Parts: sequence; C-alpha cells; structure tokens
Amino acid sequence: MSTRQHAILTALVLFALGLALFQCWYVYLPYEDAARFDLCRFSTAVDCFKSIHRYGESLRAFGIPVFPALATLFFFQALLAAFAWNATPEARRGWLTVAQLVWFPAAGMAIYVLLYDRLVEKSTSTSASAWLVTATSLAGCGLTILQGLAGRVRGVGAVFAFLVASLLFGFFLFGAGSARLGAAHAARER
Repeated sequence: MSTRQHAILTALVLFALGLALFQCWYVYLPYEDAARFDLCRFSTAVDCFKSIHRYGESLRAFGIPVFPALATLFFFQALLAAFAWNATPEARRGWLTVAQLVWFPAAGMAIYVLLYDRLVEKSTSTSASAWLVTATSLAGCGLTILQGLAGRVRGVGAVFAFLVASLLFGFFLFGAGSARLGAAHAARER
C-alpha cells in the first residue's frame, strides 16, 4: 500500500470512528437531552431521534450491541492505521491488510442499522450518520477490493494487543453509556 493509499485509509477510518462515536453518544443520551438535540434532525426522513435514539440502545446483532461494536471496529482500524505509520515496512503492510479486512464486518453492521430502520421498525426515517457510516464503510470495502491485499501479518502480538485494547474500549463505552441511561432513568423515576 502506498503512502497516499495509507493516508486515505487513515482519513476514512478516522471519519468513520468520529461518526460511530457520535452515534454512541447520541444513543446513550437521556431521552430529554436527545429530544432537545437538533443538529442531527434534518427532516422527517432524516431524523436521528426517530431512528437512532428510539431503538439504538436495544439494537443488537447476535447479542452484541451494534453501535459500540461499530465504534470498536473503527477504533481497532484506527489503531492499526496510526501505528502503521511508524512500523517497519513488513509490519506496516500486514497491519494495513488487517485494517482493510475490518471494513467488511463494519460495513455489514452499518447496513444492518439501515435495514433495521426500514424492515424491522418499519420506520420512514433514518439518520444522516447511519448513511454516512454505511457509505464510508462501503467505500473502504471498495478500496480494499480495488487495491487488493498485500502483506502477511507480522507483529501478531501488536495486532492482538490492539484488538484487546479495542475490545476494552468498546466494553467500557457500552458500560458507560448504559450506566448513563440507567442513572437518567433512576432520576426520572425519583
């Protein structure tokens, strides 16, 4: 992978990570705060409150909370892409190969969010962030297919450490968001 392609991968991953973190933040906002937040409500068809906040906390794929899982995948990719800038050429190619492969499960989860809106919830609205995450993930998949994969994973210990760090990140993100909603619910009950 050339330096230019690496820069494009890094930019796409950071953009997707920012969107996924926004989605997690919004999903775990208390109801009153989410209802007042107008920056992601563009029309009746593109309304994050009606689509993401209404069902986002309970949205799971195979028992895994979707929004923290998306943030975890993008965080893992971001770690690999960031640390690849200073890695040896062999390790760099391997780490970027793994980062490229992560686009596919991320795209699957992003598409799952859009399909859940339309098919399960029968909702006429979706969120701009869901469309952007899906488009970014599909763009990453397309670039991966066009560029191909070139590199064997070297430094497996570092990749495993990044994976563990990403899983912990997602676990604590989910725990903090759930605790925030639980505290808001308890305050509302009082």
